[in-house]
Amino acid sequence: MAQGKIPPRNEVSFRRKYMMMWNIMGLVATLVGLIFGPRLHRWSHFSPWLSIVLAFALYAGSALLCPVVLMRVWRKPESTPVVLFFAIPIGVIGLAMVFIMRSVGPSFLYVALRELYGLYLAIGLLYAASLIWSIMVGIARKKLGTFDVPTYG
Repeated sequence: MAQGKIPPRNEVSFRRKYMMMWNIMGLVATLVGLIFGPRLHRWSHFSPWLSIVLAFALYAGSALLCPVVLMRVWRKPESTPVVLFFAIPIGVIGLAMVFIMRSVGPSFLYVALRELYGLYLAIGLLYAASLIWSIMVGIARKKLGTFDVPTYG
């Protein structure tokens, strides 16, 4: 590796900061959706346990995807991969959850459609938070500029 520009901060601090930011944003989005989603609709006052499990499963999956995306962004300072590799999968999986719960929930799981408003809002807010987070990470990484990143292996 040739001598080049040194990054203004190291990769570990970059990943730690933005992983912590996503953990907080994702958790708040999930909790707000599950708590206030049913209350915005007058017939339902709670989220069923299956909605809670699915919302937190999506959040946990995004928390596992976050470090992988941050490693990729550190090596390539483009903002497009952050949105493509993080926000889009969360949106697609969330949309699949909504369609499955709308079609299978009332028939087989005995979950009324009016009880799914918490899941709907949680997935929507999680997707919106992932878009905002992705844009923030992309902008922050572009501001760091280009530098030599060691390749391993």
